[in-house]
Parts: sequence; structure tokens; C-alpha cells
Amino acid sequence: MGSRRVRLWAAAVLFLLGGSAWLYGYAHQLDQRAHAQRQAETIRYWDALLAAHYEVYGAWDKLEPLLERHREPRARAEGPGAPLWVRDADGRIVFDAAISGSETLPARITPILHEGRIVGNFAVADTEPPASMRAILFAVAYFLIGAALLYGLLRGVRRNDGALQAALRDKEAALEGARLRIGKLERVRSTMVADVAHELRNPLSTIRAMSEHALARNQEMAGERVAVLHGEIVRMSKLVNDLNQLALAESGHLQLNKSWFSLAELLQSTMDTLQPAAEERHLDLGLQVASASSRVYADRMRIQQVVINLLANALHHSRSRIQATVRDGDGATLWIEIADDGVGIEEEELPYVFDRFYRSNPGSGGLGLGLAIVKEFVQAHGGRVEVHSRWEEGTTFTVCLPAMQD
Repeated sequence: MGSRRVRLWAAAVLFLLGGSAWLYGYAHQLDQRAHAQRQAETIRYWDALLAAHYEVYGAWDKLEPLLERHREPRARAEGPGAPLWVRDADGRIVFDAAISGSETLPARITPILHEGRIVGNFAVADTEPPASMRAILFAVAYFLIGAALLYGLLRGVRRNDGALQAALRDKEAALEGARLRIGKLERVRSTMVADVAHELRNPLSTIRAMSEHALARNQEMAGERVAVLHGEIVRMSKLVNDLNQLALAESGHLQLNKSWFSLAELLQSTMDTLQPAAEERHLDLGLQVASASSRVYADRMRIQQVVINLLANALHHSRSRIQATVRDGDGATLWIEIADDGVGIEEEELPYVFDRFYRSNPGSGGLGLGLAIVKEFVQAHGGRVEVHSRWEEGTTFTVCLPAMQD
């Protein structure tokens, strides 16, 4: 009996080692593919950005000050990735973001085209793929879980086949859900660069066309044309500012200028500002204060941005009414609720609504930054934000803020 048990244990250990090795190899291969995709996305990012820069300035002499921040290691970590080299059409280096001697120029050089001719080229430094910790953890978890199950089996633990099959189905469903989420996030990330480049290229094209027209005619622009240019500049500035604020919040470097103020007064003034937009859509705006004191110690400007983003989202989706509520939490918190009576959010979309660049309907416009900014600003105050929705009934966003926090 003892010899048989030893043989069973030996077979089990070999099986687990083989399965762990296979799982490690598979997960490592997935990591390698993801790394290669990120490298390709980085090259596409710089191709679009550098082509747009040359299209605007017609030369490379303004590139150095614009890209100087990519020499900083922290900025590069938050930016598009690896170090960058840029050369003009004669082969002279006009920008070099190398930081250490370990960064070498790869064999692949990407030409920069303008009106059918090569005006320069660039290269992104090759970087080593990150260590596949996920693969190691998967393999170790697989081995430990399998060892525990086999130990119980060899100890004579009897299990019900029906319960075991149900557990396996649940695990398969959980793995399938995780796979779908990873796939969706990968698609969002792959389109991020193209979306940002598109949003910046359109206003730049408008500004360039109108300014070139005025220069060709050697005349001043009419007031309405200046207004159009100003609108495009404001839109571009808002996009850049949103990206900057989001990056600061995600990196923990967002500065908060806290003071005491009333949430009820903030909501009322913001809703008064948005009242004309609500009237255009034939929407009613309501405010209810169910708190003895709605004063908080927070950054008024950031919290106002949170309220504006949530109300603007409600204005876009509501059908007849938007209700804002301020109420007490557990004594140390205050809650803001923004509820609309729109069509709601599908259940499978709810886990992603606060993700950066996520849009349930890509054709609706925007880059999907508003709710991501809401989440980061609230978390920077030590609070949290939640969303609840019923299809065809409406959606409620709830913000929890500490009432007093230094």
C-alpha cells in the first residue's frame, strides 16, 4: 500500500510539474505578444505625432523644446514608452531622448512622410520585455492548487461528482469572464493612440486651413472665423488638460487646495449654470438636501469638476428629469447622488464605465475621460464613487466624500 501511494504521489507530482511548465510557457507567450503589441503602438503613436508636427511647422527646429520632457525617466514612464531618436532628411539627429548607455538604436528605422516625400525618420529604443510574473504566479498557483486537490484525493476524501462538476463550470465561467475583460481592455488600449491623434488632428487641420487662407489673401480674419478658431483651440486645450489632470491623479501627484465649503451650495450653483442646457433638452433639474450640514473640507475646484462631469453625463442620457441629492453617510462622510431616468447602462458595461478611454458607444463622441476623471478626483480625496443602473429605468452615480479630512 505504501509503495502504491509513493507511485501515485510521484505520478501526481510529475503531472503537476508538466502542467505548471505548460501553463508558464503559455502565459509567458501571451506576455511576449502583449509586449510586442505595445512596442508597435508606441511606433504608431510617434509616427502620427511627428508627421503632424512637421505638417504644422514645416521643420524640426521646434521639436526639441516640445519633447524635452521625454528625457525625464518619470515622464517617460507615464508617457508613450521607450526613448526616442529623431533624424531629419539629411540624417542629422534633431532629438535624442537616450538616458543611459544601455539604450541602443534598433535596426528598424521608420520614415516620416509629408506630401509623399521623406522629411525625416525616427526610431524607438528596443526595450527588454518585462519579467513574466503573471506566468510564474499562474504556474505556482496551478501547482499548489493541484497538489492540494491530489493530497485530498490520496487521503481518501470522497467528493460528490455533481458538486465537483458545478465547481469546475463556475471556474470556467470566471475564467471566461476574465478573458473577455482582458480582451476588451486590450481593444480599448489599442485604439487609445488613434483616438487621441484623431481628436488633436481635426482642430489642428481646421486652424491650419483657416490661417493659410487668411495669409494667402493677405487679409484679417472675420470675427466669426476667429470664433471658430477659438472654439477649436478651447476644445484642444480641454483634451490636453483632461489628459494631464488624469495623469497627475493616477500618479498621485495631483495637488489639492482644500478649504471648507458647502456641497449643497456647490451643487445648486453648478445646476444653475447648466439650467439653459437642461431647458434646451426639456429636462427638469432637482436638488434635495437631506443633511444637517453639507460642509466638507476638500478642493472645491476638483469637486466641482466631479459634479459637472456627472451632471453633463446625466444631461446626455436623461429623458425627462435629473435628481441631485446630498445626504449624510455614516457620520463622517457625505454622499452626493446624481440620478437620471435614461435608458440605463447594460449590466455587462457597468464594470468598465470608470475605465480610462472606455466608451460603451464609440460613436457618441468624446474620449471616455469624464468618468475616469471623476473616479481619480474622488479617490484623491479619500472617497469613492459607485454606479447603479437598471435597464430602461435610469442610472445613479453616488460619490462618498469624507466630511472632515486634513
